[in-house]
Amino acid sequence: MKGDLLFFVFGILPILWLFFSLCLLRLPGRAACPSALAICAALAVALWGMTPGETVSAAAEGVLFALWPIILVIVAALILYKYSIHTGGMEIIKGMLAGASTDKRVLALLLAWGFGGFLEGVAGFGTPVLIPGGILIAMGFPPFAAVVVCLIANTAPTAFATLGVPLLTLADVTGLNARTLGFFTALQIAPLCLIVPFLIVCAAGKSVKAIKGVFLITLFSGLAFLLPILLLTAVAAPELPTLIGGLLSIVTIIVSNKLLYRDTVH
Repeated sequence: MKGDLLFFVFGILPILWLFFSLCLLRLPGRAACPSALAICAALAVALWGMTPGETVSAAAEGVLFALWPIILVIVAALILYKYSIHTGGMEIIKGMLAGASTDKRVLALLLAWGFGGFLEGVAGFGTPVLIPGGILIAMGFPPFAAVVVCLIANTAPTAFATLGVPLLTLADVTGLNARTLGFFTALQIAPLCLIVPFLIVCAAGKSVKAIKGVFLITLFSGLAFLLPILLLTAVAAPELPTLIGGLLSIVTIIVSNKLLYRDTVH
């Protein structure tokens, strides 16, 4: 038992070093990440008995995985974003989402939760905070509040991230079934999918009382995100749940706002 605990402590040491070096020492990533890699390599050889050749091979595999598919997804997302800006498509999206309501609580749900969840499924890697946060700021949200709202919203969708990459990677590493991993992950984040929209509303309204008047739309937005995730992970691999959940949540928020609160801007 003590041995397992010791291995656990040393196993998370490189991650703790990254937090310490980036957040407290304020080292640039080009210095913090190679030093964390060096710590990993030293621990792998000293504690886990890996040979230098195996250690170099494992590091090379990590680099290749970073290039494919992670860097590929990031580059594709940036190209798509730049293209949408150049063609004016992003302005159309902004106008459609911003014109759905005048209530900041509903806008926070729509942009941070629905649109942010969709972006997490499509691109991830900061875009669910960067793009919705920028739109919220342009609509009058204080910058700090906009970032906080988007960060809160990005908790549940991150489990599946971009096209299910974390779970597909875990399946490859462990040999477990990707669909099984996806379904049990969906069950674990189910409470978050229902709670986080209410936290978003409270953060946007700066009070727990902000839930009053938008309780149903908040609940429906969480259910609209959760149900497709549970359904899709039960019958398919984990690539699409967050993307579909985000889209359905957007539609649900807009329709619920129009039918229940009649707050649509014409």
